[in-house]
Amino acid sequence: MAPGCEFLDSQLDLEKQERQTLMNENIKITEEAHNMTADLRRELNNLQSEFTALQARCSDALVVESNAKSEIESHRRLAHEAREKYERELAMHANDVEVTKFLFSISERQLRYCKVFEIYSPYFV
Repeated sequence: MAPGCEFLDSQLDLEKQERQTLMNENIKITEEAHNMTADLRRELNNLQSEFTALQARCSDALVVESNAKSEIESHRRLAHEAREKYERELAMHANDVEVTKFLFSISERQLRYCKVFEIYSPYFV
């Protein structure tokens, strides 16, 4: 072989080796990219699932909050009604006490009149 051909053959071999090295590196990088893409998709799916679960929890929390507010309002209304009823009952009781005192004073007077009448009744006959 001619001396120039050996040089070109050697250059060609070097180029083939470099090409093979670059192809191997390209395959490795492509596999890594596929693996990274798969990892990112798994992570995205996990995050989407977590987000969906959080949305459901948020929705549930809003329902619980709404129910609690309704229950609080119901208890507030019942407490207000109970207080009004208590105040009416207290006023009626105070009125009953006054009526009882009045009736007691009348019955005491009638009792005194009856005693006086018993004492003086023999004189009226």
